[in-house]
Amino acid sequence: MHQLGAFSITAHFYYKVWLTHVCEWQGLDSVLFEAKQKDKEKMGAQISQPTHSVGESQYAANRKKTNVSPSRFSSVRRSIKYKITDVIHRSLQNAPQLGYLKVREAQLGSVSEQIQHLFLISQIINPASFKILGRFEHLHTLFCQLGSSIGPLPHDFFYSVKQLRSLGLHGSSISEIPTTIGILKYLRYLDVSGTSIEYLPESIDNLDNLRTLKLGCLKLVRLPLHMGNLTSLQTLRAFVVGRDDGCRIEELKNLNNISGSFCISKLENVLTSHEAKEAAMTNKKYIRKLELR
Repeated sequence: MHQLGAFSITAHFYYKVWLTHVCEWQGLDSVLFEAKQKDKEKMGAQISQPTHSVGESQYAANRKKTNVSPSRFSSVRRSIKYKITDVIHRSLQNAPQLGYLKVREAQLGSVSEQIQHLFLISQIINPASFKILGRFEHLHTLFCQLGSSIGPLPHDFFYSVKQLRSLGLHGSSISEIPTTIGILKYLRYLDVSGTSIEYLPESIDNLDNLRTLKLGCLKLVRLPLHMGNLTSLQTLRAFVVGRDDGCRIEELKNLNNISGSFCISKLENVLTSHEAKEAAMTNKKYIRKLELR
């Protein structure tokens, strides 16, 4: 067993992300699983699991097989250390060869333009850094360090990284996302939870392949209009009902892939029973817990 000092809680999250992309490369983007609903047992029906959950599942499987196991708690780094087997150790060693890199802002200039998956470590991310990131045309994944101070993203940044699949800005100080995010046709994962964003651009509804949208923004005033266009969404924890076009409860009608826990709030804005039926909640077969407010 190898004990990795750097393999902490944060590291094991990125290990899950790595597993997710391995599954994507192997054509397992929409992995099929046997449905366990009693009424479908005889049919052997299959359901699709969100791709990001594949990484979670593989990580859990490795924990079960003791390929990855907690070792001790570091009072200095305030994180849990993990022990991993030789097999997992070799896999992690190969990650840079597969296009994964964890790098500090000052080192960006030396990164290959062929990089595909990047975790940027910096307390302050300057506009100049986004100019460098704009050179990485093959970038699929970009995560920023928790607590990073990020100024306004350049309006044309997303034009340079059109291949982006996953964008993680969790816990950063970013307060605005350019409307040009709507051109990211391959974007599947967007995490802006814990940020100071008040409004998401309306162009979000162009992200046809978006499967995971993590909000939980501390200052978010309202959801983007026409959320109902995001028919690929699998992970969305809440929907706030409004009275204006584009934010009524009918926006939920075609969001039939939503899974897990889901909360619908501001139900006082639903004025008639006909409106309520338009949400077609009976078609949301993968929701396990529904909260109404």
